[in-house]
This record gives sequence, C-alpha cells and structure tokens, in this order.
Amino acid sequence: MATTKNDARVDFRLTRQAKAVIEEATTLSGQSLSDFAVSTLLEKANQVLNAKRLRSLSESDARTLFEAARYRTAAETGPA
Repeated sequence: MATTKNDARVDFRLTRQAKAVIEEATTLSGQSLSDFAVSTLLEKANQVLNAKRLRSLSESDARTLFEAARYRTAAETGPA
C-alpha cells in the first residue's frame, strides 16, 4: 500500500472565536483539526479553480459545448 508523506506546511493566524467555531465543526465531523482544515481548504480551492476554468472556456469551446448539448437534446426528444 502506497503512503503519501505530508512534507509541506501551512501556518496562519486566526481569532480565538474562529478557532472555536472550527474546533466545534471538527468535533462534529469526526476529523482532526488538521484533516478538517486540509479537506476544507482543498474543497474550496478546487471550487475556485473549477469556476475559473469554466469561465476560461474559449468562445469556440463554448460553441462546441452548446452544439453538443443541443445535439444530445435533439437526439433524446426526436425530430420536431
């Protein structure tokens, strides 16, 4: 079984109130603070990146996607 070595570190400061809220959420999720922070940060980072990539579709890509969706809809509903 392959293991991944956690060899990078992120440090940041936050208010005591923010930390208390996060600790409560970690308790409810059953995760450690580190696991909760990493999974939450990765989830948000992926959302941001995916939204940016989606907005970055070129006009040609958007046209191709639209045509494919239109073709699929026409194939599913049959001729008009």
